Amino acid sequence: MQSKSSTSLAITSILAILIVFFIVVSNVEEAPQRKAFPTEGAVKVEDTAGSVAETEKPSTAQDAPVDEKLKSTNETLPKDLPKEKVDSAVTDENFLVKNISSEILAKSGFKNIVVKPRPFNGMLFDQFDLAMLSYLNIIEKRVINLNDGNEIEVLRAYEFDFSDDLGAQEIYDFLKAKIKDKLGVTINQTNQFGLSSFYINFNSTLENVFLVVKTRTNVYALSYPKVKLNEISYFDLVSNLLKELI
Repeated sequence: MQSKSSTSLAITSILAILIVFFIVVSNVEEAPQRKAFPTEGAVKVEDTAGSVAETEKPSTAQDAPVDEKLKSTNETLPKDLPKEKVDSAVTDENFLVKNISSEILAKSGFKNIVVKPRPFNGMLFDQFDLAMLSYLNIIEKRVINLNDGNEIEVLRAYEFDFSDDLGAQEIYDFLKAKIKDKLGVTINQTNQFGLSSFYINFNSTLENVFLVVKTRTNVYALSYPKVKLNEISYFDLVSNLLKELI
């Protein structure tokens, strides 16, 4: 009799344990699941229904790719500068001082030449003392023709550089007066080149022509042979040169 009671008690205990187990399992399945923490950079945005959803944080200009940064920067720059600023930054080519160079000489028709500049020694064409103008930027250039190893001077040029027309006019007038006062010398103002020009004539016969030309920003004193070079006169070559210098 006692054995049957023990058996019934054991069965009742097992049933009670099973019932509690099923209740616990059932409650766990019905419990709300905990969501994982949002990833770095994500923010919570509440939608119109009041629920909370995760979305990526909008990227800022600092986080944007390099190409996007450049694109956005370029879009903010003005496409064209104001006209007055452009004009002030551009120098009028007509007022640029043009100097005698190998490129300009070649363009004028001179061939097989080299330019040899040297310090001005105070004498113009080895005839006129201009030491009183030593404060000016005067450059003497000898243009040498190379022919079968021989060097022949085909042009001597003096450049008086100025920044305005007034200075060039003053020096041009000074040279004309200075040369005119030289004994045995006359001038022939033809104004054939530049804004004004004159030839220097010596009483004695010389093999070279001497010419002084004023442009808007410079004065050039030139000496060149009277002969021709390969059927081309130096007069034509110098005329082409002066057209390039104006």
